[in-house]
Amino acid sequence: SYLGRLDGTLDFLLLQQLRAFIAFDLIGPAAFDRFLSRHLAYFPADFGLPSFLDNHDMNRFLWVCHGDTRRLKLAALLQFTLPHPPVIYYGTEVGLSQQHDLEYPDGSRRMEESRAPMLWDANQDSDLLAFYRDLIALRRAHSSLWRAERLPIELDERGLYVTSLGGEAMLALNRSPDSVTISAPTDVTIAVRTETGVTRDGANLRLPPLTGALLLPASKETTA
Repeated sequence: SYLGRLDGTLDFLLLQQLRAFIAFDLIGPAAFDRFLSRHLAYFPADFGLPSFLDNHDMNRFLWVCHGDTRRLKLAALLQFTLPHPPVIYYGTEVGLSQQHDLEYPDGSRRMEESRAPMLWDANQDSDLLAFYRDLIALRRAHSSLWRAERLPIELDERGLYVTSLGGEAMLALNRSPDSVTISAPTDVTIAVRTETGVTRDGANLRLPPLTGALLLPASKETTA
């Protein structure tokens, strides 16, 4: 155990599960929620577990999900609603990927693939960058929510993951290939959405495939 020896560690276990859940479809919402509950309860609250989606020693998240920015946005939305500080590896926020896998067929590795030069100006994914900026602004504005109790509302094995944050906010992710409509409290509004196709009609929240949204009380400032 690292307890008593270090103040914290990068959260590699969470990275593995986020990739298994969002990038690879290897586990369902219920399995991810069970992992997250046990994982967050294992360490004391003052033990830092900065979260990340990729780094310089592994294939980038956008590469492993075949360039699908919808999956990257889902993972980032989930990452930014967790208690510990989120870490963004340079370029992930503007769509930087790679040309080849890190591993050759013979098992050797080419680490430079995940360390490509930064994208600048027109080469950046402006929509993805704007989404990340919204996530950062929301996290700064509502810091108490990320430390609040998380309670699952709906965990559908088709890929629907809906949870309450402190009984006040609602996080809804649809990892499935189908559109889903769920009920949402009338006193919350969409603060951030991964795609414009996520819409609200009264108590109904429509989530197209591979989309998600964070809903906050209408009295709170929103970015969507």
